[in-house]
Amino acid sequence: MTHPERSTTASRVFEQITEGTSSVRRKLYRVEEVAEVLNVGRTKVFDLIRSGHLASVKVGGSRRVTEQAIDDYIERLCHDSEVA
Repeated sequence: MTHPERSTTASRVFEQITEGTSSVRRKLYRVEEVAEVLNVGRTKVFDLIRSGHLASVKVGGSRRVTEQAIDDYIERLCHDSEVA
């Protein structure tokens, strides 16, 4: 079940984080930014990436996460809580 209001959560938070910094829409976000969106610490984000629950890509020596990966993770959390 798709929740349109949830699928835009990451979008709205990222807009607040990056407000006024650039007119270019970013595609990749730093672990610290993802932690802020999910309201968890950066260590938890790295744990989610390491366990495969949150998709990421490596850019140089840094991990980056797409907005879609965050939305997918949130959707799975919502689905799992509905099933339980």
